[in-house]
Amino acid sequence: KKALEMKTLTRPTVTPISDKDTLIKGKIPSDFKTGTLSIYTNEKTLATVKINGEKTFSATIAKQTAGTTIYTRVVDNAGNKSAPVSVKVEDKTAPTKPTVNSVGDNTTKVTGKAEAGSTVTVKMGSTALGKAKSNSSGKFTVTMTKKQKAGKVLSVTATDKAGNTSSVKQVTVADKTAPSIPSVNTVTTKTTKVTGKAEANSTVYVKASKKVIGSAKAPSKGTFSIKIPKQKAGKNLYIYAKDKAKNVSASRKVTVKK
Repeated sequence: KKALEMKTLTRPTVTPISDKDTLIKGKIPSDFKTGTLSIYTNEKTLATVKINGEKTFSATIAKQTAGTTIYTRVVDNAGNKSAPVSVKVEDKTAPTKPTVNSVGDNTTKVTGKAEAGSTVTVKMGSTALGKAKSNSSGKFTVTMTKKQKAGKVLSVTATDKAGNTSSVKQVTVADKTAPSIPSVNTVTTKTTKVTGKAEANSTVYVKASKKVIGSAKAPSKGTFSIKIPKQKAGKNLYIYAKDKAKNVSASRKVTVKK
């Protein structure tokens, strides 16, 4: 007796599917009339559709992770099967917005965290300043072409291997540059005002014996005048400037003259 021979049926066709989709669609082979269509992964069945003369199919499935292979095959009532059609789930999900650490005007480095293995790009307007890949834990360091001025706004994005780009994280460049050392005019035992030049809009301080004995704001042109009590000859005064961002300059040492 001849064993009952099983036929291999024509395979269905399946439209591409992404990690955002919950609907899988396709066409039933024209020579397939009744039976079932199975949709599954290596781990589990996602859906089963009864076919009774339909030419197309549509099934609701749970969202699948990008890279997952989904198989689809038809089986007739006699148990004959088609070979499975495999479709790889496409990555259509953009990375989350990167987190970015404070960026100072004293550095070319932009650091933070983004999706692991994504390419992080730093721009100012439409100009790219640098890019780098995040490591397996998501940490990145982008080296910009040059230091940026305080107050400038940087735009940081992450792009994954599939070309999906995150929304923009904006970072304002912080003032991390200390003012230059003030220049100070001669101070004598008769001086009641210390004068000189410092960074515009900084606050200038005069210290004597580790105590601040006077301070004043340097106006937009930077010239300052600070009231102090008269000092003895030979006394050392230390004059320094502090900007709005609280960066402090080195001190100018001035010895009081007779």
